[in-house]
Amino acid sequence: MVYEVRDRRNLDEMGYYDYAATMGIPYFHWGGLGASDRITELLEIDNNTRVLVVGCGTGYSACRIAMNTGCHLIGVDISPSMVEKARKRVAEWGVEDRVEFQQGDAYKLDFGDAEFDVLMTEFVSVFLEKPRAFHEFARVLRPGGKLGVNELFLADEIPPEVKPKIERVLEGFEQAVGLPLKIPTMSQWKTYFAEAGLENTGQEIVDYKYRIREIEDVVGGTWKLLRMIGRVAWDMARNGKFRRRMMPIGRLKDVLMRNRETKGYAGAVLCVGTKPA
Repeated sequence: MVYEVRDRRNLDEMGYYDYAATMGIPYFHWGGLGASDRITELLEIDNNTRVLVVGCGTGYSACRIAMNTGCHLIGVDISPSMVEKARKRVAEWGVEDRVEFQQGDAYKLDFGDAEFDVLMTEFVSVFLEKPRAFHEFARVLRPGGKLGVNELFLADEIPPEVKPKIERVLEGFEQAVGLPLKIPTMSQWKTYFAEAGLENTGQEIVDYKYRIREIEDVVGGTWKLLRMIGRVAWDMARNGKFRRRMMPIGRLKDVLMRNRETKGYAGAVLCVGTKPA
């Protein structure tokens, strides 16, 4: 379903993720559905797994995981509008028996200790204070439970001539989304897992790519995708402030995934760790 922007006069104030959600963009993480499928495999999610997704957004990835695996899943997001859309998706997809969404704070999850077999985030933990969030994540995992993140990483060593180019685009993206973007190195991700008491942390670099066919399918076909692109182009053309704020979004993808000089020094990674039994 494509959600209409209720009041386009508020583009100056509208945050990137709220705007993307109203336009019907179903998920935001790099690697697309291939990365989601792979982390589901690494986390060994099946119909006996109780899953918590932190930063569920509009619920597309979470609902898809539940439909593909039969797991019981709860998604939380700090944005009420995201949760509203996620709940609509539950009804549209007919997964009310095993999926629910609620508003929640990643730093203070409204669940008891050891309630979940799996907790996962997709392009969410990069915006969080990792030590604080990961200790909370570990708290709600049962012994033997797994934490999985599908997130961005920086190389442990970046040439001095390349590093400023990456830093500039990250700064621009941070300003565009209005959130503090803190991307760890590969070794730092492992440290955050270890400091939260998680063991056997494995890492796998994401080499999946978005494909036009995938985007067409998830938004409802070619015509709906073209309409969406047209709406975004129109909003950017008529609102200079909004255009300047949104331009860094595309630049980040170019630098992290396509630019020959910077590619390999930044990208997406799947990390999975286990709470000791």
